[in-house]
Formats: sequence, structure tokens, C-alpha cells
Amino acid sequence: MAISDQDIEFGLITRERRVELNMTQEQVAEQVGVKPNYIGYLERGMRKPSDEICCRIADVLGLDRRGLFFLANPHLRTILDPPDEPESSAWDKFRADRMLHLRL
Repeated sequence: MAISDQDIEFGLITRERRVELNMTQEQVAEQVGVKPNYIGYLERGMRKPSDEICCRIADVLGLDRRGLFFLANPHLRTILDPPDEPESSAWDKFRADRMLHLRL
């Protein structure tokens, strides 16, 4: 299994926050409802959390659920949170469509 930069980033954020809160992997695991070695795998980017586990981790560590979800699932950001693009006006679309000009 290849480890991606996004997996590592998720792991680093969760590890840094856990350390900031002076919590052990065992303490986090107990509150999340998983085994301690699973928290270690997540922190090293070797596993991907399910959506439910991601939310539990966010709650236990006091992190934003949405932000942590997108760290765990970066490919979904463009689908669920598309960038704001200005809507083209009808006039702009008309001016850009050269084939439509030929019909006039």
C-alpha cells in the first residue's frame, strides 16, 4: 500500500494535536473505540480512517470535523466543496461561442 502526502498530513495533524493535549495513543484509542495500534497506523499514514472514526477522532481531539474529513479524503473536496467560480453571464457565453456567431 502506497502512503500519500495526504495520509501523512492527516497523521501529522492528529499526532500533533494529541501531543498538544498530552494524550497517549492509548487514551485516544479508548475514547474513539479502537485499538491503540490503529491510532499509530493513522498517525504514520499507514491507514485511512472510516468517516465515523474520523468524526470520533475530531471530537476527541477537539478538531474541526469537516477539516479533518477533507484531510482524510482530499479527493472529495472538489466534489463536496467546489471552488467558487463566478457565473458567466448569458452575454459572455454568447460572445465566447464562435459557432453561434456563424449562424447569424
